[in-house]
Amino acid sequence: MSTLTLSSPVTKYHQLKESLFERISTGGFLCGAKIPTEPELMEEYKVSRITVRQAISALVAEGVLSKQQGRGTFVVQTRRKKIAAQRKNVGLLIYEPALGVLGLVNQLIGCINDAAQDNDLNIILTPVNEKILSRKDGVSEIVEEKGLDGLVITAEEIPDEVLERLRKQTIPFLLLLRESSANNPFLVKLDIRDGVLKAMAALAEKGHRRVAFLGGHLSASPVAGEKLAAYRDALKNFGMEQDEGLIREVGYEGEGTFAATRELLALPSSPTAIFISDSFLSFGVYEACVEIRRQIPGDLSIIGMNESPFAKTLKPSLATVEVPVREIAASACSLLKEIFDPQAQGRTIMLKHHLYPRESVAGANLKLKIKN
Repeated sequence: MSTLTLSSPVTKYHQLKESLFERISTGGFLCGAKIPTEPELMEEYKVSRITVRQAISALVAEGVLSKQQGRGTFVVQTRRKKIAAQRKNVGLLIYEPALGVLGLVNQLIGCINDAAQDNDLNIILTPVNEKILSRKDGVSEIVEEKGLDGLVITAEEIPDEVLERLRKQTIPFLLLLRESSANNPFLVKLDIRDGVLKAMAALAEKGHRRVAFLGGHLSASPVAGEKLAAYRDALKNFGMEQDEGLIREVGYEGEGTFAATRELLALPSSPTAIFISDSFLSFGVYEACVEIRRQIPGDLSIIGMNESPFAKTLKPSLATVEVPVREIAASACSLLKEIFDPQAQGRTIMLKHHLYPRESVAGANLKLKIKN
């Protein structure tokens, strides 16, 4: 029985490809001979169908094998031909409910696609939902159906078990803006704690001591939980009031932001500032302030996290801490070049946030007149 080295850094499909070529070049399969079927190779090498198909497709591209409809796969020559580098098809795995809702996700789609064009990559938007994720091999099936060579995975909703199956099936992928306990060495992440501390420091410098936290999806999102933990640490670090009553969780799509803001501002001792975990939530906060006639930043300072296309156009403009989306996209594409290298050892890119002070933050006791 033929076996592959599971502990090797070389992907299983590459090992299988080289094993088949060695058998062909040493006379194990003569020119014109039919090689074993996909199920037979799966059984012989103890690998998945995707691994077999990747290996065969690579040898077809190199001119060694030829697939004949209804007949099988045959050896056409025992030497490889040199082929020009082909564009890789990379699926951008997005959680379907996030499309059209989360500003950062939607900006990433466009920026990654732009950056990919300069790196000979085809980016294919690949939404997944709970129905797909509920199937054991739902994501793997999509990879096969769409003919994807690899994946960029942003969705926190994709469980670690799915990532581990992708790794075992030697489907190359990198994680973008999310963490995982799965054994995957390719990762682009944001220093969340750094960003939250920068935002809270900006408020502390303006004299704010009673700062509220407004975030979405806190109970289900590891990243949102990390932001909340960093907020609590910042309260201690900067000597701010530690009041759990100033924390509000809103819905995944920002529903409840308007009501949560009104609740905070109706407190007997209301906050002088609000840290918003994602800038897209700022609409509800601004609307609530207009409704109850609270001025920004005279009565309430606001700072948001993540780049937003409307931060500069809001009146007053929204102060933010953010990593430019184009910087995220460029980092992702630089790693995509590496995930297809069977010898690559993996790499993590950690990106720091930048502070963009704008009109929505002022001194805690100032009463500034906002121009229309």
